[in-house]
Amino acid sequence: MSLGPSSGFERGQTPRRDLEKVLTGEEKALRPGDPGFCARARVPMPSNKDYVVRPKWNVETDSNRGPVRKSLSRVDKQMRRFADIRRLTKTGHAVKISVEGNRMPL
Repeated sequence: MSLGPSSGFERGQTPRRDLEKVLTGEEKALRPGDPGFCARARVPMPSNKDYVVRPKWNVETDSNRGPVRKSLSRVDKQMRRFADIRRLTKTGHAVKISVEGNRMPL
């Protein structure tokens, strides 16, 4: 398949898109199957602007409140209770006993 000079392709390159058209919405974004579509995430270029007025936050938050703890559900309570029972009923490891009574826990 040979591509002519009018196709907009150079060897091994994707066609250049007019950024102005894409941003204004005149030209549709590339979809899977379109020539020049690349199935990778694009990383936006960092902004080199120095803001005199910082952009306003979109999220309204109360920073004076601490994290709200959710109450445990009945299932969570039972799971914790069973884990505690299982931990307490496990058999311990064998302990060496000294005949003389050395290192005996009192």
